[in-house]
Amino acid sequence: MLNKVDFKALAVAYLDGKLAKRNRLKQSSALDIEG
Repeated sequence: MLNKVDFKALAVAYLDGKLAKRNRLKQSSALDIEG
């Protein structure tokens, strides 16, 4: 079983990954528009 701290850390890492992916998509689309 995961304890609550482990679960929280996993959830945070997962959300950070999703946000990073979204930011990367935003940046690449912005670069496409500028280019």
